[in-house]
Amino acid sequence: MLKFSSDAKVVNTNITGLIKRAGVVQSDIDICARGSVVVAHRDRNIDPILRLVAGLGTKETAFRTNALRDWFVFYAPVMIVEVDGKKEFAFDAKRCNLKAAELSELVTDMAGKPFYKWKKQADWTGFDFAVELKKVVDRADNAIKKHGGDDKLKVDNAQLKKVAALV
Repeated sequence: MLKFSSDAKVVNTNITGLIKRAGVVQSDIDICARGSVVVAHRDRNIDPILRLVAGLGTKETAFRTNALRDWFVFYAPVMIVEVDGKKEFAFDAKRCNLKAAELSELVTDMAGKPFYKWKKQADWTGFDFAVELKKVVDRADNAIKKHGGDDKLKVDNAQLKKVAALV
């Protein structure tokens, strides 16, 4: 665990060590993920997948979990289902029929396509406040047109007019 320092030399040393550890952690996660896929196919058990995604998906440990989920959906016999308004993994028996040789090929393929390279993080594309504000105004207008009398519609017309005047 790093300790806070404002000394430039210590900060730079900490950054160097952190970068090395982050690469090791990504590789370790990938090793666990590949093992979890094999367990899911061979034993029809997705518990390791569920545990890995849940553990890495917490605020304290968030680590490219969207890429990991997409990677699992591609390689493992799992699918995403909605349960009580939340998206969760479910076992997909139709995709769990690999023979030993096919499973071996899958392991080789996964090793060449680690989860952390699976889905590129989006590049910063900037932010245009006026464009985003216009989108909000347009969404509100459309909602009023489609669902004008619905109790779930929460749009203050006076407030909308003020915001619309800004764009």
